[in-house]
Amino acid sequence: MRKWELARYLIEAKKNIDSLLYIENNEKILDNINLREKITNIMQQFYINCCIVLDQCFPKDKKQICENEIKNQFITKEISFMLIRIKIIEEHTMKHQKK
Repeated sequence: MRKWELARYLIEAKKNIDSLLYIENNEKILDNINLREKITNIMQQFYINCCIVLDQCFPKDKKQICENEIKNQFITKEISFMLIRIKIIEEHTMKHQKK
């Protein structure tokens, strides 16, 4: 894989994070969108992009890296994303129940 292709996956992963942050900050104006489905799709794309980068950069050491440092970092980020996701879904559900 060429360097520019690898960079594209990193940029896409960053866009996924930006999208989640945008949804968190603008949930009120996104009231008509199915946020649960949107957030799930964004999270899936984020993990796919990260896995592609990891597979290309560390093909032989991937397992060892995942067991140690990167795994711990991803778990921390995953917990943060899940908390954001739960918060958005709960707020969205409450708003629709009030209507």
